[in-house]
Amino acid sequence: MATKTDKKETKVAKTDRPSNWIEKFFEAPWSDWHPGMEVAETDKDRTWTVDVGNMTDKDLNVTLKDNMLTIRGFLEEKTEDRQMSKSFQRSFTLPEDVNLKKIKIRYNAGKLLVHVQKNEPPREIPIETIPIQSG
Repeated sequence: MATKTDKKETKVAKTDRPSNWIEKFFEAPWSDWHPGMEVAETDKDRTWTVDVGNMTDKDLNVTLKDNMLTIRGFLEEKTEDRQMSKSFQRSFTLPEDVNLKKIKIRYNAGKLLVHVQKNEPPREIPIETIPIQSG
């Protein structure tokens, strides 16, 4: 005769590393922060919108070297009992069809907007037949 036994099932959460929860416990609350970014494109321009949270324009730095645009942010907050900081860096290569001399950067209410105009596409020059004069 078979007997029925009650077994409790234990569920264990899988993590990337066994010590993940220990590392999370000791991390600063903002130490691994990555702002969200959206890209919008039209025939004439591209706009990157970076959500920088409570950072201000004074906490941000944007550089351009060759075709590489780099956005950096650093914010430090101090309270009576602790000090917290968050930082990020995002770099990306600008496409060849943008005009590097027409980059505009604007900050508004926690959003950094990087606006780049595209170069005018080369115009096709129609081929004309030029009559040859004799004599």
